[in-house]
Amino acid sequence: MMKTKMNYKIAALIMFILVSTSNLYSQNKESIIGIWVGDMIINENVKLQMAFEITQMPDKSILAVMHSLDQSAFDIRVEKIDLEKSELSMQIKSLHSVFNGTIVSSDSINGSITQGKNNPWQLALKKVDELPVAKPNRPQEPEKPYSYFEEDITFQNESADVTIAGTFTRPKEMGQYPVVLLISGSGPNERDARIFGHKVFLVWADILTRAGIAVLRVDDRGVYESTGKFSTADNRDLADDVVAGVNYLRTRTDVDTTKIGLMGHSLGADIAPMAAVKSKDVDFVILMAGAAIPIDQNIHEQCRAIYPTMGASDYGVDLNQRINESVFEIVKTEPNDSIARIKIAEKLASFNSEAEKLDEKDAQILELSTPLNPKYYYHWLKPNQRFGLFHNPSDYINKLTCPVLALNGSKDLQVLPHNLEKIESALIDAGNTHYKIKLFENKNHLFQTCETGAVSEYAEIEETIAPEVMDYVIDWIRKL
Repeated sequence: MMKTKMNYKIAALIMFILVSTSNLYSQNKESIIGIWVGDMIINENVKLQMAFEITQMPDKSILAVMHSLDQSAFDIRVEKIDLEKSELSMQIKSLHSVFNGTIVSSDSINGSITQGKNNPWQLALKKVDELPVAKPNRPQEPEKPYSYFEEDITFQNESADVTIAGTFTRPKEMGQYPVVLLISGSGPNERDARIFGHKVFLVWADILTRAGIAVLRVDDRGVYESTGKFSTADNRDLADDVVAGVNYLRTRTDVDTTKIGLMGHSLGADIAPMAAVKSKDVDFVILMAGAAIPIDQNIHEQCRAIYPTMGASDYGVDLNQRINESVFEIVKTEPNDSIARIKIAEKLASFNSEAEKLDEKDAQILELSTPLNPKYYYHWLKPNQRFGLFHNPSDYINKLTCPVLALNGSKDLQVLPHNLEKIESALIDAGNTHYKIKLFENKNHLFQTCETGAVSEYAEIEETIAPEVMDYVIDWIRKL
């Protein structure tokens, strides 16, 4: 789900879930081939060790991937690379981010990463023979060649003039199979849904397909091979993309068009009911760690659950919530952006004396250094963010009459388990008698078997998805 004012080491990872390949000018191409490592300077207290791995493919094209080494996030593809003389640019268009650097020697590049209108983050790179840390073991990730049929596809959301790209998988034998369209959570995601070093949707697609269930997983609009603009889209727009995907699946002769389902994770579990309400051709819905309360409320719950695991004090957590509540109230009640910016700045100034009492650790974790900077909060004024903050997912869940499976983990700190009760209440209001609610013990937001549920565990756990969760989902679909 969406978060606000989280620790930079978490925010930076979410920022860098991206993808790609490109061609370069032939001149100097060999000079950038290799592994490049450096510290991205967020501020005087926070830095992240980053790496770029640039290789030349047999067809002479260049493939670049980025690694956030401190967060065990590997193989994050770069969307576009340009090299002209000694100037190197690596773009992440879906996140409005770019690395700009100057090659100063055969083993040194000086540069910075910029995201949107933010000030650049310094990143000086040195060429090394190998990565300083080993890539984590991910035993559930499949390796090619797969034992099933795989096809890269595109379809159109004509109403938005958007082309969505993705990958369709089904068992190797030709037939008509039930199908699941996977819907990713917060932020711009590509089809494998890379989260903290895990390719969550690649693993789901593999296990479901090998169980006889076809899968369509896609790049969000504006990400990797999909067109459009993610940064201005709200959940209703993304639900329209999902409906276009459903329409596409109905055209395939290898799909059982009476068993087309949506499976949304986290914020994707908010989008799935929207799409199902829009389309009469959705036959079942699976909600994975989905909320049934407005996102502003979920943010407060999430922060109160996560920040203590990071070492924040009760005073700091309480202050952070009061600040967010005040800002959200302005966003909710003041429609004029210019006036809202003034009110936000004034409100934050009134909290400065309390924020000055935070110790250094709290200030760093909560990102509440004084004077409080209003520009960190202005993004909530964007139309898609205003809608996202305050709409109630239950308003769509209570219209679902098709079979619904809602799952959560008992140690989920991002979408607390009590949301299952609210989902069930909304389904009862809909008169739905074809639903199943399941809480998995000792599972986190990604449905990994975990110790505490803390976000910091995600990358450390080798398991991407607990087998018992996979088995439960497969069994439920088979019984439809």
